[in-house]
Amino acid sequence: MKNDTKKPQLDAQEMANKIYRLECALDLTHADWMLDGVNLWPLYRLELFRLFFAISAEGARTRQYKTFIGPTLKQCRHFDDADAPHRFWLVSDGVSFANMGDGSFERCCGPIYQAFQKQNIESVLIDRAGQQPRRMSAMASMPMRWWAPITQRAKLFGVAKALLRPDARHARLIKKIRFAAADINIELPPLSARRFNAMANAVMRLAGILEIKMHREAVKAVFLTSYYDVAGYAYILAAHRVGAVSVDVQHGITGSLHPSYANWQVETQDGLLMLPKLFFSWSDGDANTVNKWAETHDICRREGIATGHPFIQAWQNHQLELAPDLQNLQQQLLTEARGLPIGLVTLQPSLCSRDSLAPLCAAWAHQSDFMWWIRLHPMAVEDESIIAEMLEKHGVKNWNIKAATELPLPAVLSHADFHITHSSSVVLEAEYFGVPSFIVSNYGAQLFADVISRGKAAFTSDGAGLHKAVNGVAKAAMRARNEQKSGSVKNSLDKALARLLEMTR
Repeated sequence: MKNDTKKPQLDAQEMANKIYRLECALDLTHADWMLDGVNLWPLYRLELFRLFFAISAEGARTRQYKTFIGPTLKQCRHFDDADAPHRFWLVSDGVSFANMGDGSFERCCGPIYQAFQKQNIESVLIDRAGQQPRRMSAMASMPMRWWAPITQRAKLFGVAKALLRPDARHARLIKKIRFAAADINIELPPLSARRFNAMANAVMRLAGILEIKMHREAVKAVFLTSYYDVAGYAYILAAHRVGAVSVDVQHGITGSLHPSYANWQVETQDGLLMLPKLFFSWSDGDANTVNKWAETHDICRREGIATGHPFIQAWQNHQLELAPDLQNLQQQLLTEARGLPIGLVTLQPSLCSRDSLAPLCAAWAHQSDFMWWIRLHPMAVEDESIIAEMLEKHGVKNWNIKAATELPLPAVLSHADFHITHSSSVVLEAEYFGVPSFIVSNYGAQLFADVISRGKAAFTSDGAGLHKAVNGVAKAAMRARNEQKSGSVKNSLDKALARLLEMTR
């Protein structure tokens, strides 16, 4: 008998709408939502969004990726080369590092550190989630703390407490969510009260530890890359408790379909203390995503501030340089291209299957006279063998994965003739370099509708269409190979930091 069960499809609009509708259908003032004076809805909201994505992306998933808890805890002690107090903390997600050859540069926090240095303001970089301490590049020899073990211990504490002393509120909250979802015809993914219990325990545990440290150092502001995880919530909550300003530093796409940034419709009495106070955004549009809802709320006001893309801006102004080894690697990559049109492909976790990349695979079969640079996501480096197998299967002879992944994004993007992706935020960064993007999924087309409307990206869902579009763009790009790229970045970081310093006086 034929199985007519349809695979769930990634639909950004549908997933976002489910979250927004659920938020309006729930009574977030109920006592069960409050834990130690903190409303748990932000944690629930963004975990629900992750679960909706996981269910929809199931058909695209290639494998389960390893967690870093074991390797991190084996090292036991956290690393701290910044014993002196610092009033400004720059907190990395452990992923947003660019390899500069002589060490790493945190692409979101590094430019803030350099801007503070110009004003003789000391700050410290905290890696809250990396696998091991990193060696920093000489151009950003900033004091650094590797606090991933502190984060992981808090998570393990959360799991143990949820097992030994479960909080019944989470079962009740899930029941409320299920009732609300049924009333508005929303099908929910499987929900685990124990998981929500463990996450809430971990946030409270880590926030308590961080609050003590922040008090000791009289912290004034905490900047975070990717605020929406257990550690991010804890840093924000601790900052609130000590009166410091919490700041989300944009690292990728935001927009109206990203529930971490858009349409927080319900302002509860406590002001949702796990949300950042400020949002440093790449563009006016990204800042407005926050301001559209923030301006309607009276409690615990938020603000989006456009800063430009400081990392790209620093690269384009030649303030960042590759070490000699990476300069040689970049030159080898260009030499290997032999003057062929260069297509940069950026990949994402759970979206590297044949189905997810079907248009690209079809185009590969017809475009052996191109050079393909394949860039793996830093959280999915294990996809290399899967992608290599796809390339070989489709007869692609000119490709490079290792160098295209190892080099910083601007080092490859600045030489690419076009960019292809399922739904990577590199679409936004490609625009800064004047590199056209081709989006091969409906999901990506929804996320980047504004970029498509500006004519800086195009959506194509079939191999023939992609083949034709890429050929046309590649020829034009080859003709203009020696011309200056048209993209540029507006730099408003100093203005944004002035606003922050005004708030911390």
